[in-house]
Amino acid sequence: MAGFNDSYDTPGLFFGASNVLVAEYDPTSFLDDMNFADACLLDGRYEYDDGYYVGFYDLYTDCGDSLSSIVNIAAEPEDGSFLVWVIGQLLSDADVDAFSRIIDTFQVVGNLP
Repeated sequence: MAGFNDSYDTPGLFFGASNVLVAEYDPTSFLDDMNFADACLLDGRYEYDDGYYVGFYDLYTDCGDSLSSIVNIAAEPEDGSFLVWVIGQLLSDADVDAFSRIIDTFQVVGNLP
């Protein structure tokens, strides 16, 4: 965890869901505030729709000394009841494959506190 949190040299994933943040942010404003522009190049902002959640993702490249990539997703369900935030720090093709599988299958189940 320390390598993922403190550097761009360790692949990993962060996943969160909040019904509190949705009162303050929409996916676009959230990505504007939670960005990686200080250590990465922004490739672009793209639409995100996995059939459950709709929003946007920012793709960052050349992050840190390892030149890793970051996918930063902010999305909501159709009813807008909560915000989903997913960050993938990717260094290899295997990381991209694992991240893709996670994105293709995740769902928030149950009530958020």
